[in-house]
Amino acid sequence: MDYGWVYQDTEEKYSSGYKLCSAFNMGKFYFILKDVSYSIMRRLTDIEGEVLNLSIRENEMGVLLQQSRTSKIVDYVMKVDSRSPLYATAGGKILLSELPETILDNIIGLMDFTPFTERTITNPASFLENLKIARERGFATDEGESLHNTSCIGVPVRGPSNEIIAALSFSGILNELTYEKEMHYYKQLSSAAKEISDQMFHLYKGRIPRADNLQP
Repeated sequence: MDYGWVYQDTEEKYSSGYKLCSAFNMGKFYFILKDVSYSIMRRLTDIEGEVLNLSIRENEMGVLLQQSRTSKIVDYVMKVDSRSPLYATAGGKILLSELPETILDNIIGLMDFTPFTERTITNPASFLENLKIARERGFATDEGESLHNTSCIGVPVRGPSNEIIAALSFSGILNELTYEKEMHYYKQLSSAAKEISDQMFHLYKGRIPRADNLQP
């Protein structure tokens, strides 16, 4: 269980864990990820009053896997299972930010960079620079790039070998993100993302077991 081969749910029942699911059934893995993430996301949405999205990558598109909504009459976000271009969202930038260069170049080659607003990044070179900034800062933002007058901020959710398996983001934030807001949301998101990883992979004391450290 500690190394991801099996998963134990809240009723102490076991099922295939991260590594088995990755090898044989990613649908099962994502089902567990949705289940583990929701209560953590729900709690943070209740505290901050903002929508939380959990996204994964499917080729050159982002897929909204899980979501916690607010009680607001209107919140400016897509629904679960929606697909969106990775270049126009904070979560999308996170999902691409640490990919190997060859894979990243291939994915960017599939993108048409159609603008959604006047702020949408439409130049591949500028987008690559955006990914570099996200990688260095540990978070990415969408400043009115997918929808007018809204902002998003996202962080990575990591797997047992520190790889990015999903992106967790506050989405549909009205108006601009100030530096103070960025730092506040970044702290909250990072804590929630780590909690998801810890519960998903049963990590203890912040230790992430790496594949090259496992004994045969």
